[in-house]
Amino acid sequence: MAQRPDDDLTADRVALHDAEGLLDRVRGWVDVHRHIDEAMFALAEQVVQSEAGALFEMIDRSVLDGDRLPDAIDHDAVFLHPNPHRTAEQEEVLGLLDLLQGPQVPTVTAHFAEYATEHKLFERVLDGETFILPSNHLELQDQGLTLGYLHRVAKDQGVDRLENDITLMIGRLLGFLRLGHRNVIDDILRKAAGVLKTFPVSGGEVMDENVITEADLDHRLRLFRRTSNERTRREFERITRSSEGGIILLAGGGSRDFRDERGDVHMNPFGRSTRGLIADACSRGAWVVPLFVDYDVDTSLVELAEPVQPTDDAAVHHVGELIAAMGNMARGVARAEHPDIERFTRRIFYEAR
Repeated sequence: MAQRPDDDLTADRVALHDAEGLLDRVRGWVDVHRHIDEAMFALAEQVVQSEAGALFEMIDRSVLDGDRLPDAIDHDAVFLHPNPHRTAEQEEVLGLLDLLQGPQVPTVTAHFAEYATEHKLFERVLDGETFILPSNHLELQDQGLTLGYLHRVAKDQGVDRLENDITLMIGRLLGFLRLGHRNVIDDILRKAAGVLKTFPVSGGEVMDENVITEADLDHRLRLFRRTSNERTRREFERITRSSEGGIILLAGGGSRDFRDERGDVHMNPFGRSTRGLIADACSRGAWVVPLFVDYDVDTSLVELAEPVQPTDDAAVHHVGELIAAMGNMARGVARAEHPDIERFTRRIFYEAR
């Protein structure tokens, strides 16, 4: 039997090594996905058991073992398009605003409407301008409530398909939560907006990479996070550079604001990557509308500042300082009118890092 040339044997060994390397990488990505699922599910359980998650419940654990993950928890899905199938379906979801905010809805709606009218917000969006609305983040439902109010104002002003022009930039953890029988992302937020998922997650959660025992899996997780954040960045740039215009809602620091032992609020400052995204978008013509929100079932506070165009790190941090200042002023006024509401006695701080 004739021997094969050494070159052929070498080529076979290289091909076999490459194939084994590919299988190792595939197994590694599967392990990373499983680890992320388990870690986020555990974090979501902690949130639900805390005061912050009082409104929410967990998705069923069996969902993680399905052959096809829902978009809300599919870690490869970064931008999710709005998915309302019927007007009645969307109206039912937007009706949650009345359930969660009660009789104060007309007053808060009027406040948003006054601002939108004065600044021709929706007309300018339809003309191709982009507005980024960064806010503080006191509660998990903040951005969802803001979304509901904007929809109500838009419909009153003749824009009845706002979901095509508005995007929520939110943490992936929300996909592991549900309100009643509805998944927070797929069955609520996407009925009224597009969703751009960030990684790691929002709400003050930090993934503990040290729980992974394999050193190479630690590396893969970090690589996955870096890749995911890069995809989020590209999607954000695509949205802000679009000729169609739009509105982006996001929490400036990404995470839920911290309350100290006195009850004072310390806003999470804008992260470096978020500052870069906002500054770059504004250098290309986007506008930032600093937004302070303090939603509750009793009395809600909302303040919106004049549109600005911060184009460097310091200017973006100033937006955070302005949000905190608006919040302190709004709480000061509210304290005189509602001396029985304790949270209005607490101050709000923003410190750049």
